[in-house]
Amino acid sequence: MMLRGALVAVAIIAASPLYAQVDDTVIIGGDTLVYRYTPIDQTTPTTQWQGSESGRSVLDYLTFGDDDINPGASVTIMGAPSYSVERGWGLAIAGDMHYRTRQMTETDTPSSLRLRLAASLTGYYAAELLGHNMLGGNKHTITYTLETRSEPTYTWGIDYATASGNVRGEYTAKRYAAYLAYSYRPVRHVAIGAHVDFIHTAAVRPSDTATQLIGNEVMALSTVGVGVDAAYDTRRAEEYVMRGVYIAGSYTLRPRALASNISTLHSISLTFDYYQPLWRGATAAIDLYGEYHSAATPWLLRAEAGGDYRLRGYYEGRYTGNRLLTTQLELRQHIWQGLGIAAWGGGGIALAPEESFAWRRVLPTYGVGVRWSLGGLSAIRVDVAFGRDSRAIIFGMSEAF
Repeated sequence: MMLRGALVAVAIIAASPLYAQVDDTVIIGGDTLVYRYTPIDQTTPTTQWQGSESGRSVLDYLTFGDDDINPGASVTIMGAPSYSVERGWGLAIAGDMHYRTRQMTETDTPSSLRLRLAASLTGYYAAELLGHNMLGGNKHTITYTLETRSEPTYTWGIDYATASGNVRGEYTAKRYAAYLAYSYRPVRHVAIGAHVDFIHTAAVRPSDTATQLIGNEVMALSTVGVGVDAAYDTRRAEEYVMRGVYIAGSYTLRPRALASNISTLHSISLTFDYYQPLWRGATAAIDLYGEYHSAATPWLLRAEAGGDYRLRGYYEGRYTGNRLLTTQLELRQHIWQGLGIAAWGGGGIALAPEESFAWRRVLPTYGVGVRWSLGGLSAIRVDVAFGRDSRAIIFGMSEAF
């Protein structure tokens, strides 16, 4: 309770105006906390930059002063308990800011900045900063991410045969990453672009069993990737996605000259999501996802099955491979106000370079869940998920897809 109060206090101090009336709201319901802040425009609006003008809020210096162009900046902070089989019980906090800069036009969608903080009783912690800027009448988009994470975890080995056994080893996964992408929309719903990233990842303090299961694989590496992206997106989300198609593909090259301990690598990811309303309040959502990594890719960079979003019910990273293919069909039913339920089924497979496809290696996934919508794509999500000789309870703050 003290932590939640301190976070609200910090947010209010950081966002409050130096001398201005504000409209703020604090909502505390159960274990979920939401704080919203919206600065009110000045008595005498102006479209000129006047850094010496008194009586302006800190956030006003990021914005236009014209009521017709700029509705103001807004900050929302959400906090909720979280749980997963990998990380145990913890607390997740997300702060969102939507704003306009002086360089943006009237037709530009407000830019956004999100800070995510998470920690759990197992020793897991993570911090992630995500920025999304749309310019030029929404034709140009700049996206960036900064991330740090430390997670005590397990490994069952790096191929299907060993991962299917009951022997597991412990280690702590460390990750530092940065991502920058630019995209251009030549026509409506279509985006093409390029990206660059930096990743440092390591498996530290491995147990003797983990060392034996991993074998001669590298335990730490740094790499820089460059690549191209393309997407087609017709989704609409006034409250939650009920109709639309999302198709995306990404290719990344990791040159040997910009990496440590690895050769030149290639990777491709493909996503296909489809949303179709069925009857009142019901939506069928389909997700197809695939990853391909070149044969020389170290286990630290390979695709991982399981987790909170795809192949729910499996410990994330128990099954890894250079090739990953998953599919899931989810039925979502709105019940009352923000309350809804969901049920899904699907499957997937992860294969090492020397492994070939076999139906017995396909991992099934199914389960049911409860949703409480917070608007847009945000939702408090509780899922009970099942897999082959595996199950999990997931508490999250967004839809699975």
